[in-house]
Amino acid sequence: MWAINSKWKRVDVIGKELGFKWGGDWTGFKDYPHLERTGGLSYLQMNAGKKPSLSLKFKVENVTVVAVPPKTEVASKVSKEPSKNKWDSTIISIQKTLNSRYKAGLVVDGRWGAKTKAAIVTVQKGAKGNLTWILQSALYLEGFNPGSFDSILGKGTESALSKFQKAKR
Repeated sequence: MWAINSKWKRVDVIGKELGFKWGGDWTGFKDYPHLERTGGLSYLQMNAGKKPSLSLKFKVENVTVVAVPPKTEVASKVSKEPSKNKWDSTIISIQKTLNSRYKAGLVVDGRWGAKTKAAIVTVQKGAKGNLTWILQSALYLEGFNPGSFDSILGKGTESALSKFQKAKR
């Protein structure tokens, strides 16, 4: 657990001055070491390829300085598909959870192979645990807010999942 002291409060103030949102202000769960800048865009908009404006505006000795990012384009590495050929931390988390909770006997290699795919379980209403948290995170990153990230498949997660499934039909 993170101890919120004067140093973290200072990080909060500096981050907000630079245009960041601080995870300590989140209502669903507090993620104190998290700072993010989305340029006012949702994750769904960014995943669709929209580029945020990420210039920084701050003061140095009462002079306003505006720092603009370079104009070079960077190819997006965001993929809607689980990685198939490389080590992937999300897949590793899923494999570990399937092994510990469901005795799946998977090799924890971070690959979305046939054995991992076959071992996937259906997460049902009221389910609690890491797989539900992964589902909540995935829904949020796809632009469907599950409410709180509480690792419980409740009304918010169920509603977000239903909207996601309708959008993907």
